[in-house]
Amino acid sequence: MAAAGLPRSKEVSGITVTKGLFIIFTLLYPANLSNSLIDEDQLEELRENVEKLQEEVLRKKAENKLDRIYTPLIYDDATRLIDHLFKMRNTVEEFKLLTPLRHFMDDLKKLMDATKKYKGKYLELKAAELKDNEEKLSGIMKWLVLLEGHKDEL
Repeated sequence: MAAAGLPRSKEVSGITVTKGLFIIFTLLYPANLSNSLIDEDQLEELRENVEKLQEEVLRKKAENKLDRIYTPLIYDDATRLIDHLFKMRNTVEEFKLLTPLRHFMDDLKKLMDATKKYKGKYLELKAAELKDNEEKLSGIMKWLVLLEGHKDEL
């Protein structure tokens, strides 16, 4: 359950989306395409990097979608378990004597609700960030197609 609240690793083969986009934008920013010195090997390397980043974005989108589906279910199950313990506490005489346990369970339920809300917002922000990165990658692919079309002039 604790793993549900932790963010996933942001690296795949040493390239994060942000770093990869920065590298590609840096390489694709020549002010004048005819003055750039991009040879065919560099162009192929750029294409491979963009493809890796696209695969990473797709993988992260799938992870994010699964997290948005299953994380609330995990928190709901934990909350139902706490509710069940509340009911059991009232029926078992020994639990009535454990006042600290009662306070702990109250605090735990509040913490679970707050964590569920936070994780939901976090996942929504990550989904928006992934969508933005995907749009940037599609723009980069258009640049690559343009560069490949003009590679004879370069």
